[in-house]
Amino acid sequence: MPQSEFNNWLSSNFDKEDWGLELGGIGGHLEVLGIGGTAVSLGDGRTIQQKIKDMELDIHVRSGNLLLGECWRELENEKFKRQRGPKIIISYPVGGWNLIPLHQVFYEKLFLNAFNILESGGMLFTTTGSYFKVHKYSGWDEWDRYFDLMARKYDFSYRVTRKSELGSRALMILKN
Repeated sequence: MPQSEFNNWLSSNFDKEDWGLELGGIGGHLEVLGIGGTAVSLGDGRTIQQKIKDMELDIHVRSGNLLLGECWRELENEKFKRQRGPKIIISYPVGGWNLIPLHQVFYEKLFLNAFNILESGGMLFTTTGSYFKVHKYSGWDEWDRYFDLMARKYDFSYRVTRKSELGSRALMILKN
């Protein structure tokens, strides 16, 4: 999606009450987008200056392990308190991919938890990590068939926004 198309989507779909969720980061993506919300990371490595800036932008960082149910229960509670799910989720746990065991169930768990908390009409940006090309699928055609099946099963549309020769893919997913 070109930057201008995304900016149009953001300005026409993001209300004052909407919020964003950054998974595997400390709020940098939310800051760049200029939206408030919550970031979940294994640790909080922000400086005091960054914490002050994030407070002004209404960005909250919490420590949590995205593979544990407790973390997702806390995010469900936040969704309940705000009376809506996040309108945009950015899931780009660069360092986290090195910690996740190389098994499809871990990626699917992370994806489905994020997808389930996402507000209808919201957008999820994620990456697959190299596992899907190197360890699970014989090539991108098989991966595409698998993701097409998931899109039909969970009612979403998606677009591959970047392909890496190392085997990862960046995806933009729109929840119907």
